[in-house]
Amino acid sequence: MNQNISCPVCQATPLQPIYQQGHYRILQCSQCAHGVINPFPTQKELDQLYQKSYFSDKNNQQDIIDATEKLNAIKRYLPTNATILDYGCGTGHFISVAKSKGYQMIGFDVSDYAAKYTASRYNIPTHSNFSELRSIKEVNAVVAFDVIEHIPKIDSSLHLFYSLLKPDGYLIMTTPNLTGWDAKLMGKHWYGFQKIPQHLHYFSTKSMKLALARNGFELINIRQWGFRREMQFLTNKLKESSSPLHRSVGTIFELMPFKKASFFLPMVDMMVVAQK
Repeated sequence: MNQNISCPVCQATPLQPIYQQGHYRILQCSQCAHGVINPFPTQKELDQLYQKSYFSDKNNQQDIIDATEKLNAIKRYLPTNATILDYGCGTGHFISVAKSKGYQMIGFDVSDYAAKYTASRYNIPTHSNFSELRSIKEVNAVVAFDVIEHIPKIDSSLHLFYSLLKPDGYLIMTTPNLTGWDAKLMGKHWYGFQKIPQHLHYFSTKSMKLALARNGFELINIRQWGFRREMQFLTNKLKESSSPLHRSVGTIFELMPFKKASFFLPMVDMMVVAQK
């Protein structure tokens, strides 16, 4: 047990270690099931994570497919020509898809490289400095896909999102679900533990509800989320495997006519919709 560390969401103690990678541990709250990394990386260490190399594998068709899936899931919350802030926009996959559908997009990313890349490629206002967010007028929606788990101070971020929204505007997030079916099934082998120390927080549905309510949001929906992949993606992974059996299956799949078919895997993440 860790008697001196309190839960960053509900402030309960003690926290129990549930996973370890190197000198980092994931500690879980016994009250709200929130997980938090320990020790916390320093700000200098965090800044070094999000350089150009971090985004080197994030420019492919699979990311566009995922972005399209997200937009299709949330467009019922968006008025025509809605102004959307993509917080943690990376290199702009969601911006690309949403802009093509007529939405007015604004980007933000703590990575100066990512912000400049997105601004140049998609010709939209994109920021990397928090002070620049003050110039943003109220938006219809803030989307933060796979972002909040990277942010050290949960309440500060949720308070910021709230301040940027128009009355009745929506905050829409995806983040790994520490109490999801696959996390329970896979235990220490859960895919959500693969991004340490980038992921600082591991939300449960309960801790997410508590954090949102404390910062003035009304929860509209929490649902199982995941990712969409083409069969070609699975085929390539099988062919790259160290297992002869997997490689053989991949070779067989390569000959099949359904390589362009796609499938949705409902695992790892939850999607959260909250309203101001």
